Amino acid sequence: MNKVDILCERINKRFGLSNRQIGSVERYTDAATNSIVQIANENGGYVTLATGTDKQLINYLNSVF
Repeated sequence: MNKVDILCERINKRFGLSNRQIGSVERYTDAATNSIVQIANENGGYVTLATGTDKQLINYLNSVF
């Protein structure tokens, strides 16, 4: 678990959300994407909040927290 994941977990705890719950903040990565998303519905839909390097994502999450 890296710092981005830890910050996502802290934000979710602050708002009383569990992992993969609607409204929770999660890290999403694949071969081309490194982003922070918010879970939007029960079917796995999400809204992208920020994309970029880990440093950029950490800055974004620190501004939210």
